[in-house]
Amino acid sequence: MELRNAENQTDVLVTSYRSFRRFAVCPPPPSPPSPPAAFSSTTTAAAATAAADDDETHDHVGSSPRTNNNTSEEIALFHTATMLPSWNTMLHSVMTSESSTSSTCTCDTTDATDIKEEAMPVATMSILDQPNDDDNDNDNDNDGPILQVTARELLTQLHDFTTKVQSLESLMMKFRQRMNTKDPVTQQPRYGENTMKRVVTLLQTYNALQLALQSIVQSSLMTLMEEWVKMEEITRDNQIRQEEYKSLQQREIQERQERELQVMMQQEALREELRLKKEREELAARAEKARLQRIKEQEEAKRQVRQSEKDYIASIPKGIEGVKKMLHRLRSSCEGRKKDLDVALNSLHTLFSQIASNPEEVQFRRVRRDHPRFMEDIGRHDGGKEVLIAAGFVFAEVDGVDCFFSKEPDLEHDMDAWSEWFDVIRGTIAAVEEEMIKG
Repeated sequence: MELRNAENQTDVLVTSYRSFRRFAVCPPPPSPPSPPAAFSSTTTAAAATAAADDDETHDHVGSSPRTNNNTSEEIALFHTATMLPSWNTMLHSVMTSESSTSSTCTCDTTDATDIKEEAMPVATMSILDQPNDDDNDNDNDNDGPILQVTARELLTQLHDFTTKVQSLESLMMKFRQRMNTKDPVTQQPRYGENTMKRVVTLLQTYNALQLALQSIVQSSLMTLMEEWVKMEEITRDNQIRQEEYKSLQQREIQERQERELQVMMQQEALREELRLKKEREELAARAEKARLQRIKEQEEAKRQVRQSEKDYIASIPKGIEGVKKMLHRLRSSCEGRKKDLDVALNSLHTLFSQIASNPEEVQFRRVRRDHPRFMEDIGRHDGGKEVLIAAGFVFAEVDGVDCFFSKEPDLEHDMDAWSEWFDVIRGTIAAVEEEMIKG
């Protein structure tokens, strides 16, 4: 498992190395003209501080601190860049030079178990271009598409590549030591023939990676990329300052226009305030007039409703005889619908029986006028509500709800009135029972 993991990691590093050969580094764009010196020295202090902080995060790629007064540095750097060859050209030159000067790997792994650490042949970078067993013939990293990257991106990847190569050093040292280790019992090499071949190949690949890394770092490639990074940063800083300068000019124009507009708006606001004040006063007067008219109309409507209710109640005969007439009227309205009549009579009998059993309970002496159950059983029939009115019920508002209400006379102060009221209740029950007997 440890060997397989190491092989996988080196395979990834080899792929990364091959991708370097397909990189086409984008040259930095031309630096825009710097803004006026007065602007750079006074208005970009915060920007310079931010840029310096940004430099600290890129120390590993060779960038250097920058100042606002960098015209000479810009000219020198851009002149240098035009004299340097491209990344691809220089990388090819380095690889070719190293391949021609390094010793060629002549390792024969036919009997890999006899290989000693001291006899490990020298690896060359050419091993990194050899396809792996898992590679397809048409999927060679060296023949892939050209990848456009910036100098900073390339340096960052080189840094990551360096870190990963160095992180494998201790693991490779462990494999080198184990190559010469023998089993204490059998005195046979620790690695078998196939495993030994894999270890030798792994160490050769790792040595080639180290050699490639050393060649790149010690060459002028790094200098080229570092110079380009500086150019990118100078261009970026000039662009930022140029944009800030334009922004400042636009802000000054905008502020002047805003001040002029503010004076005009204040004058207009004053005129509008006076106009709105007058409108509010007129609206308030009209609203008050409409409110008083509405109250008058509502009171008139209530008066008419009350008068209509009084006339309606007055039109219905009261007492036992009135109850009987209304029951006859109820029967007539339910003609041909005996079930509806039976439901209405049973509901009336229950209602008045509860009052007779508990005359002091208000809840039995009030019926909500729009109660769904009351309207379904009694109220929807001609003569149904009239029975209640004939029995002494009146229209009243109880706890804010319109009800049919039967007011109980004060028993202590008016015994005769209470007796007369109660006799009507009992007489109504008797009249209802008579109608129920008729069927």
